[in-house]
Amino acid sequence: KEEEPESKPFNPQGLTVLGRIAVFLGFPLCVGLISLYLSYMRNFRKPGKEIDLDTDFVFPFLLSLSTVIVVGFQTKGFTTTKVKPLVSWPKVKRKRKIIHQTVVVDDDQITGEKDNEQKDEAAKKDD
Repeated sequence: KEEEPESKPFNPQGLTVLGRIAVFLGFPLCVGLISLYLSYMRNFRKPGKEIDLDTDFVFPFLLSLSTVIVVGFQTKGFTTTKVKPLVSWPKVKRKRKIIHQTVVVDDDQITGEKDNEQKDEAAKKDD
C-alpha cells in the first residue's frame, strides 16, 4: 500500500538570509526591470510615449513584492509546503429540513368505498 507522506516542513528555520534577499528583493527587482525593459522597447518602436518610472518599474515591483509577502504569510515564512489561508472561514453546517405533515383520512370515504364494493358484489350475484 502506498501511503501519502505527511506534509512536513522542508526547513524548520525558514529561509536563509541569502534566500530572503533573493525572494523579497531579487524577484520583485527582476519583475520591475523586465517591465522597465518592455516599456523601453515599446518606446523604442513608437517614440511618442515617455518612459515613466512609477508606472513602468515601481508598480510592477510593488505588486510582485506584495505577492511574495502574501505567499510568505500563507506558508508561515516559507517554512511549510502546505499553504494556509490568511482568513479562516467558518465551516458551514448542513441543516436538514424536516417537514411535519398530518394526514387526515375521512372515515366516510372508507365506508363509502366498502358500500360501493358491496353493491357491486350484489349486482354481480343478480346477473
